[in-house]
Amino acid sequence: MDSLNKKYNFIKHEKICTGMSGDVKYKVEDKNGRHYLLRVAEIGESELKQHEYNLMKVWNNAEIPMPEAIDFGCCNDGKNVYTLLEWVEGIEVQKVQKELDSKEQYRLGKESGNILSLIHNSMEQKISDEWYDKYFKVIDERIQAYIDEDEHFDGDSIILEYLKENKELIKNR
Repeated sequence: MDSLNKKYNFIKHEKICTGMSGDVKYKVEDKNGRHYLLRVAEIGESELKQHEYNLMKVWNNAEIPMPEAIDFGCCNDGKNVYTLLEWVEGIEVQKVQKELDSKEQYRLGKESGNILSLIHNSMEQKISDEWYDKYFKVIDERIQAYIDEDEHFDGDSIILEYLKENKELIKNR
């Protein structure tokens, strides 16, 4: 953590012992009084944690209400990876849930469901876009190979033009 302390000028860190992930979590404070959530994982989880971080950046850009993803990298002489997130002040719902009436519990559950729906919809769009790009990378190569071959048939230009003009119809499918 020394390299992170130097990079971000952290002056305080407080270990967080709640949550269900295997990450070691800290509430850290920089010299300007800003607070962050620092998550540290084993280096073997690097690929997964990088993927999570990239998704968080996508969700931040989609204006999904969640902490801002600030940084990701290696620390502790390459033994760990870290994710640095904006700190969100609040009280864990598990601590106050029993004190809330059923209407407020329902409202919070519905709000959480709406946020999850936004996340899932953004994932579906990302997956759809990736599929579209991969699909047409293959199809475009095959069309080009057909054009390059000099073995054409009558009316092939109509088919090729149709495919070109209607390519966008397959988006979001």
